[in-house]
Amino acid sequence: MINDILWQNVVYFGKRSKIMNTKNDRRIRKSKESLKNSLIGLMKEKPVNNITVKELVSVADLNRSTFYNYYCDIPDMLEKLETELYNEFLYILELHITKEGINHDLYKEAHEFIEDMCNVIKENVEFCKCIFSKNGDISFLFKLEELVENHIKDQLKEDFDGKLDHLAYVYSFVKSGYIGILKSWMKGGCMESSQEIANLTYNLVKGVLYSCKI
Repeated sequence: MINDILWQNVVYFGKRSKIMNTKNDRRIRKSKESLKNSLIGLMKEKPVNNITVKELVSVADLNRSTFYNYYCDIPDMLEKLETELYNEFLYILELHITKEGINHDLYKEAHEFIEDMCNVIKENVEFCKCIFSKNGDISFLFKLEELVENHIKDQLKEDFDGKLDHLAYVYSFVKSGYIGILKSWMKGGCMESSQEIANLTYNLVKGVLYSCKI
């Protein structure tokens, strides 16, 4: 009888603890989302370096201690948000890395890669627009460009190494064109679908490669 009561208490407090953890997780997510949205709003008005914790928490309607539960300062917050986004891009990249010794369709894979990248941007469009703007973080754009360029090099080298004149210039041209299309797409509010942008980019890149192919 006593053992039954003890077991019931264990089950009860276990369930209670799980419920409390779920509530805490939701509260944390809600607080972080509020801080993120407030940062985005402020970055539309001024450079991120001019934003203070005081005004951020005021806009988010949270206290300073809540902010410091998650971040050290504004640069730390921005870095963590950028890292989350970068990891999403990195995951997409890893999905589309060509395995050695496996036959592949370069253009089909390029189209899928571009569309998946567009989907990530569309899901984070307001934040992306801010960090790619004059008030954002230019170093993050450089990191993204490097990520895209390395992927382009890996994909093109296998199919076109020795077959294209000035391959390094082709890398640079394709990368700049792709990033430029994404920035224009974001600036326009991502009105076109990810598939439309992927089709456009795919056709432009394909045209460049075929015109340069020996």
